[in-house]
Amino acid sequence: MSEQARLTEGIPMEIMRNNAARRISAGIAVAAVVAAPLMFSSVAFADPLPGGAIGGSVFFDRNGDGIRQADEPVRPNVEIHFRSVADGKTGNFTTDNNGNYTVTHVADGDYEISYADDAFASTTQGTQKVTVKNGSIVSGVNFGVRGGSICGTAWKDLNNDNRRQADEPVIPNHTVGIVGQGTKYVNTGADGRYCLQDLPVGTYTLQTNDRSLLDGTGYANALWKPGQLPDAHGASKFDLTDGMSAPVKIEKGANGSITQIDNFDTGFVPANMDLVAARIGFDGVPGGRDTFQVGDTFTVYGNVQNAGAVAEQLGATLTLPEGLKVLDREGGMPSEVRGQQVVGQFHERRFRNDWEFIGAKVQVVKAFSAAEIKLEVPRGVFKDINPDNNVLTRKISAVDAPATSSTPAAPSTDTAAPAAAAVQDAAVTPVAETKALANTGVAPLGVLGLGSVLLVGGGAAVWAARRKRV
Repeated sequence: MSEQARLTEGIPMEIMRNNAARRISAGIAVAAVVAAPLMFSSVAFADPLPGGAIGGSVFFDRNGDGIRQADEPVRPNVEIHFRSVADGKTGNFTTDNNGNYTVTHVADGDYEISYADDAFASTTQGTQKVTVKNGSIVSGVNFGVRGGSICGTAWKDLNNDNRRQADEPVIPNHTVGIVGQGTKYVNTGADGRYCLQDLPVGTYTLQTNDRSLLDGTGYANALWKPGQLPDAHGASKFDLTDGMSAPVKIEKGANGSITQIDNFDTGFVPANMDLVAARIGFDGVPGGRDTFQVGDTFTVYGNVQNAGAVAEQLGATLTLPEGLKVLDREGGMPSEVRGQQVVGQFHERRFRNDWEFIGAKVQVVKAFSAAEIKLEVPRGVFKDINPDNNVLTRKISAVDAPATSSTPAAPSTDTAAPAAAAVQDAAVTPVAETKALANTGVAPLGVLGLGSVLLVGGGAAVWAARRKRV
């Protein structure tokens, strides 16, 4: 088949780009020519090229009015679909980095230009009909889409009530982003507001920046429940231990809408951090005992507390005298044995007012006098307002076991009641509780309640319940 015959059949020839673009009138407000096929023309090779053109853009219509404003961004690298009404021939063209497209050398006739995107809501007609007449240039064939948005305010919750009052300051230049999307983050403005916009349909987890080393504030407690839209009361929506939100869904509605979330606020509280080495006690020995004998086996435990206003990293070191052989680690805090020390650290921040335990199962292997057991709490990420209570000591002694007699003992006619095992605690003034958590619907103080029973009741069964290993 000859070249002329092939063109007559309407099969596309090479794409015309910048040279052809310079023939277009300045009336088309486009930045670049994407493609200009001859598939809409049946002219012979020697005939002049058709002078018609069609152009427009795809943009994010943030206010949903169908008209592009100066502050509304474009949508680059998406396909526009063309169809000739006369003969049904079609073509696809891609928007450039500025969101624009232009098709040049279009023959006279009627055309349908379409754009659809399932990830966004459409704010303009998905298919628009245009007519090229006498080589005319048709511009402004634009398509608007609207994405979801998640917006809120960063503020300092000075009274720690998890409600934003009018006199509480906002936090400018604070970063909020989407987890797993490193480039999708924004900074708050001078008014403390942030807005993540143009979000496609999907599920998102947000994270608010850690301010512990910036201004000494910590995450406020989240009052928001997954599956609920945020309220307008200024409650923080980010977890107080890691600053992450529960998953948030962006969905398209039946009427062409898409989820727009506001009041997704992030609060920060003055830390007022106070980590406390609260108690040293024993399990498996009679109560009131500070002197042991060689061969005794029992558990030494240390009790530490986050008595600050926010969640904090929490660890402890329990140091034992040389006369005690460490048989194993004990307690709920992740830890390891290092010689005469048990060293522990939680990987995540712990709730305020939480009581945690570190311990060791030991055996007395030699006698000693007034040796020291020491419990230390290392500093976390916040400045400690009372470092004097970070260390606690307790002195104990051990004696040799009595020599066994070679003369058999006379049988006894009396039956003595067995001594009950009890938990013995150091004589330390209990740490006063700080203000309780706001009403969150969760119960992070369950550990505190358990610790209180241990401190008040001294029951060995309570400590045994805490001797889980991690």
